[in-house]
Amino acid sequence: MVISDVLFSQALKKNPQFWGLNNKHVNWQKDGRILADELTVTTNTTITIENESLMRLNKNPKGRRCTRLCAYLWYAIELGLQHAANRISKDILE
Repeated sequence: MVISDVLFSQALKKNPQFWGLNNKHVNWQKDGRILADELTVTTNTTITIENESLMRLNKNPKGRRCTRLCAYLWYAIELGLQHAANRISKDILE
C-alpha cells in the first residue's frame, strides 16, 4: 500500500520526536510503531514498521544517500529554509 505524502506529513507533524532535531536519535523499531499505529487508524489499513522496498534501498549505498537527503529536503522545505532546500535538491540530482 502506498501512503499519500499528505497523510504521512500530517502524522510526522503531530510527532516531532520523529524529526531527529539536534542530532537526536530516532529509534524506528520502538517509535515507528507509534507512527504505524496512527497511520493504521488514519488509512483504515494495517500498517507495519517492516517495509520491503526500504529494505531493498538499504542495500544500495546510493539509494540510502538519496533517501536520507530526501528526508532532509522535506525538513528544509517545512522549516522554510529555501537555500538549504536548493542545495539538497542539487545534491540529490548529482
